[in-house]
Amino acid sequence: MLHTTGDGVEEESEALPDLLSAGEKDGSVEGVILSLSLTEEQQGDCRHVLEQFSSLFSLIPEVTHLCTHDVDTGDSTPIKQKVYRVTDRVRACIKDEVSKMLTLGVIEHSSSPWASPVVLVPKAAAPGATPELTFCVDYRGLNVVSKTDAHPIPRADELIDRLGAAKYLRFNIGILADCLK
Repeated sequence: MLHTTGDGVEEESEALPDLLSAGEKDGSVEGVILSLSLTEEQQGDCRHVLEQFSSLFSLIPEVTHLCTHDVDTGDSTPIKQKVYRVTDRVRACIKDEVSKMLTLGVIEHSSSPWASPVVLVPKAAAPGATPELTFCVDYRGLNVVSKTDAHPIPRADELIDRLGAAKYLRFNIGILADCLK
């Protein structure tokens, strides 16, 4: 698959993972890839925890109703950003991913006056390796008119100090579609 760099040059990229063929939520954690930086003992510990809580894992994204989040835009005029210019091949990839997400119920059709463009972002890859792409939405326009919370954000150094005794850390950045209203 091709993606367009910031200077308009097309580069070959690995296709997005096929979520529909990833398998049903069966509690299987056999396909989980652990970091090669872990010792065999640490990998064994991780596998034990994964197997113990395997019913909580799925390769297929699911909609949750456990939490919701309202984006407060006050009385702001809706932001409607134009789609970014992409090649026909990239457009086909985006269309395919949107279709898969609709099928999975992660997104739904909308006639909202708000609109933000889709971008395919390459993940960091080893030199010479083909980067994997991540489907993203550019919400910078929405962020400009969003009201911010008044409570303070915890200090990063204090959070790191609290994590000091942790054996393993994993950071996942993202929001499930149904958490946003």
